[in-house]
Amino acid sequence: MGKVLNTRMNAIDEGHLLVSESIENGGWAEYFDESNPEMWIEDDYIRAATAVVLQNERNELNKLNEAVRTQQTGGFVDQIFPLIRAAFPNLIAHELFSVQPLQQENGQITYLNFVYGTNKGSDFVKGQRAFDVMTGMPSNASNYSSETVNTEVIGAGTGGVFTFTYTLLFIPVRPGTLRFVHDHSAGTVVTDGIDSANGTITGTNIAAGTINYETGAISITFTIAPTNVTNITCTYEYQSEVSPTTPLIDVTITSTAIKAVRNALRFRYSMDGAYEASGQFGINLSQVLQSGMAAIVAAEIDRSLIAKAWAAAGTPIATFSLTAPGAISRRQHFGDVVVPINQAGSVIYEQTHRCNNGVSWMIVDANASTVIKSAEGFTPAAKPEGVVGAYKLGYINDVPVYVDRYLSYLPGAVADGNILVGYKGGNFFEAGLVYAPYRMFYFTPEYTLDDFLSRRAMASKYGSKLVNGRMFKRISIVP
Repeated sequence: MGKVLNTRMNAIDEGHLLVSESIENGGWAEYFDESNPEMWIEDDYIRAATAVVLQNERNELNKLNEAVRTQQTGGFVDQIFPLIRAAFPNLIAHELFSVQPLQQENGQITYLNFVYGTNKGSDFVKGQRAFDVMTGMPSNASNYSSETVNTEVIGAGTGGVFTFTYTLLFIPVRPGTLRFVHDHSAGTVVTDGIDSANGTITGTNIAAGTINYETGAISITFTIAPTNVTNITCTYEYQSEVSPTTPLIDVTITSTAIKAVRNALRFRYSMDGAYEASGQFGINLSQVLQSGMAAIVAAEIDRSLIAKAWAAAGTPIATFSLTAPGAISRRQHFGDVVVPINQAGSVIYEQTHRCNNGVSWMIVDANASTVIKSAEGFTPAAKPEGVVGAYKLGYINDVPVYVDRYLSYLPGAVADGNILVGYKGGNFFEAGLVYAPYRMFYFTPEYTLDDFLSRRAMASKYGSKLVNGRMFKRISIVP
């Protein structure tokens, strides 16, 4: 094994390569058989991430000698890899958060910021973030890519200077689009001037003015000297098709160190019970218990991430009353639960400039799930079997709904029901929380003491980081 990778590349590229190659050649193609619906994973990114997590475990096991490896796993691929393959892609974390697999215990997670690389009027300052992953867009302006330049500063008043010269930053200027607005003496005198489309500038309180449309050079003389330390500004349009200056966006890739932390459990069972299970039912009790413990750990991974999102959401931004107003039925009334949900989406959008199409997902506790299931517009998902933790309940107005009964036990939860909503964009950079898995599951050797109890321990290693808590909001159900 291990023919594919002599050195490790970036995680997702590595994952794609591993998915395409057979186990014999060092890959995991047999675990992603497209002809088998039970083995295939539709999502390209989740397929690659799953392969990376499988490879991490293979690399760790390859460090062990054959005797220890066999003792730990019951064969190299007999148990541990199928457990990982079954559990990892089914974590609801993939639907809610950014999943960035680590290739080593101490790694990095990545997110993007978009930075203005050009000064443009008063709306855009070079070095200011056009989109900040932490806070969204800092400005409500919308003309960075357009031909409009809003309130470019051409000089500062001194109280004694009448004439100002300046060269506009964006050229050539479209004739007839230049406008000066300047406030003298705290609003008592206002300058309002325009270019006449023939190279002259005229207007109230303007004695003379010229503009060269090709070079952007302007000269303007006021009849009243602009007040001391007040900016003189102009707004204009330029011809972008032939302009030597196009606004620039610098994309900064920000990497933050993250460490995978161990989460571990021990389990023990009777040696006699194991013999009985094997003898009567042909069951390998150790493997059954491994599967059960893996399900518990997977559930706790989802829950720990949900708890972080819950804490980041803070106090509820809206409530929904169980009491139906007037004569309408409770079922009709429960359909109105989408109102506070949409309200939460609007708040996320206002704060981050993301989520303009509404929330991406919601998690409800058992009480709130009753409201959701009874609401008009709800479509149930297929009922899962043997679920330990959170699972998909269905959809309401195409928004996926998950149930986590422990949501009602988190700090600040209310008795009648709780809803957590969030946003996740179309790529792994657009999410409020990062889950960084390293080793999904690994086990200690089995050993039995003189009390006839067999013992094992298992662990998972992963890191997580809150990137933008504004992408999560809470809604409370009230009587």
